[in-house]
Amino acid sequence: MGKKKAGRPRKNATARRNT
Repeated sequence: MGKKKAGRPRKNATARRNT
């Protein structure tokens, strides 16, 4: 999985799946 928001806090669970 390519981490687009590396180093940024995930605000919601859906953000993790799309990351």
